[in-house]
Amino acid sequence: MATSTPSNTFSNKCRCDQNCGCCLKKKKKEPGFIGKRPWLLVIVAFGMMFSAWSVMIYMAVTHQPEVIPLVTHAAE
Repeated sequence: MATSTPSNTFSNKCRCDQNCGCCLKKKKKEPGFIGKRPWLLVIVAFGMMFSAWSVMIYMAVTHQPEVIPLVTHAAE
């Protein structure tokens, strides 16, 4: 009976297409640089948030509306 798996499972040669999951040679993909260090995304997000707030505060301070004095009549 012909099967796609080899009779000797400890053999380095596999008859299947390497995608079935039966191979010993199939390696799991390791996470990348950011996948190993997800806390870096948190630091970048906070940095972007602080810089956006800094720009908004700077724009609000430099483009303040004209101050209009309030006239109050003192009770006599």
